[in-house]
Amino acid sequence: MRRSGSEVVTDMDAVKHDLPGLEATYTCRICFEETRDAGQLISPCLCKGTQKYVHSKCLRRWQDSVQRLVQWMDKIDDRAYRCSVCRELYSMTPRPIGGQWRLWGAARTVAATCLIALLALGLTGGPPWLHVAIVLLLVLGTRSHSVLCIIALVLACILATLHARGLRVVMRVDATGRLGLAVIRHGAPVEGVRSGILLAASDELERSIFRRSVVLIYEHSRRGGARGVILSQPLGPSDPRLVPSRGPAALPPGSPQLSHFLGGPVGMPGDGPIQELAVIHTLAEVPGARPLLAPNASREEGAVELFEGGSLTDVVAAASAAGPPPSTARWGARGGGRSSTQNRQPRVHVYHGICAWSEGQLEGELRSGSWGFTKANTEDVLGVPPEQLWARLVAQPSRLQWLHR
Repeated sequence: MRRSGSEVVTDMDAVKHDLPGLEATYTCRICFEETRDAGQLISPCLCKGTQKYVHSKCLRRWQDSVQRLVQWMDKIDDRAYRCSVCRELYSMTPRPIGGQWRLWGAARTVAATCLIALLALGLTGGPPWLHVAIVLLLVLGTRSHSVLCIIALVLACILATLHARGLRVVMRVDATGRLGLAVIRHGAPVEGVRSGILLAASDELERSIFRRSVVLIYEHSRRGGARGVILSQPLGPSDPRLVPSRGPAALPPGSPQLSHFLGGPVGMPGDGPIQELAVIHTLAEVPGARPLLAPNASREEGAVELFEGGSLTDVVAAASAAGPPPSTARWGARGGGRSSTQNRQPRVHVYHGICAWSEGQLEGELRSGSWGFTKANTEDVLGVPPEQLWARLVAQPSRLQWLHR
C-alpha cells in the first residue's frame, strides 16, 4: 500500500535493511546520508531497497532544480513529478515555478524571434555593438541543451558578423615562421586594381609602418592576392637593418650599383628565419625579369622601362656591364626629377621586406578607406625623391582614387 509524502519510515522498513545484531540505519537516495532516525526520511514513490528513502528537503531541492532546467531549455521533462525508476508520481508535489523563471522564458522567446528577424533582414552593417547583441540573442534564443552546440552557434554567429563587416579569419605564417590565426579585411574585386598601381596610405595608418607611405604593387591576381614594396622608406648603405649578404644577395650593402629600401613588414630585416627581397630595375636583359612599368617618353626624354625580378647577382652584373653607376644624384629643379643623362644609367632598387595581401585583403582595405590608389609611372619610382612621394601624391586629389571617403 502506497504511503503519503508526510508518512515516515516505519520500524518494519528498517528491519528489512538490518543485518542481524546491527542497529537499523537508513540512507537518503540523493545525498547518501545515513541516519538512525526514521523520522527524517520519507518514501515518496513505490521504489524499494536503496532507492526507497529520501530527505524531504533533498527531494524538494532536486524538484526545483529540474524545473529551472526545464524552463531554461524549453524541454518537456516530468522528472520533477514522476520517479524515473518506478515511473510513479511523487507523493510530494513540486512547488510552482517562480515568476522570474516565467519572465525568463518569455524573454528567450522574444530573443529568438528578434534573432530570426535580424537574420531574415540580411543585416550587413551597423555599429559593432549591434553585432554583439546578435550573439547574445543567439545564446538566449537557442533551445539546445548542449554546451558544445551553444559554443558552435556562438562561433558561427561571430564569424558571420565578421563576414558581414568585411573581415575574415585566416591562417597565415608570421615573420618568425609561426603559423597562427589573423583577422583581415576582405572585399570584392575593385576595378583598376592590378600590378603597376601605387597605393597612398590614409590617416588610418598613421600609427603603423605604413605611415605616409607609398606602395608599388608589382604582383596581383584574383586568387593569389597581391604583393608590393614601399617606395618611400630608403635605407642608407650602412643601415643595420639591411639583410646580411648571403646566397644570391652576396654583395656588400654599400655597393654603388644598389639603392636600398625598407620594402615592407613581411620578411623585413631582422632575426626572423624568413626574409624577403624584391628587386626593381631598368635592365631588360636580366633572366627572369618581368616588365612592370612601360616607359613614359611623353613626359621625359630618354624615359626607361621598369622590370621586377631576376637574381640580384644577375641584376648587379648586368648593371655593371651596362656602364658605371652615376657618381652623383642631382635632383632636377622642376618637380624633383633627375636629368635625362642620369635616367639612362642602369638603376637598381633593392627592397628589404615586402608587403603582402591574401586573396581579397587588399580590396577590403581599399574599400575601408585605408588606401588611395592610382596608376604608377616610372617617374614616381625613379624621378621623385622617396621622402617627397607621399606628399606629392596626396597633393593631387584628382589623381588618387578613394573608395571610402
